[in-house]
Amino acid sequence: MISFSDVSQVEQTALSAENDLLVARVAYVTAVVRLRLALGPPDPVAAADLRGL
Repeated sequence: MISFSDVSQVEQTALSAENDLLVARVAYVTAVVRLRLALGPPDPVAAADLRGL
């Protein structure tokens, strides 16, 4: 039988992985926007357009 502590640890591991994924996604988007800005687009607002990702 699965104990409550086993389930809690698995849940914590899943939440930690989900948080890590979210942090990685934010870092990726930030890097893409910075790269686009560094390349000097004619319209700086277009650098933050994330629809193509």
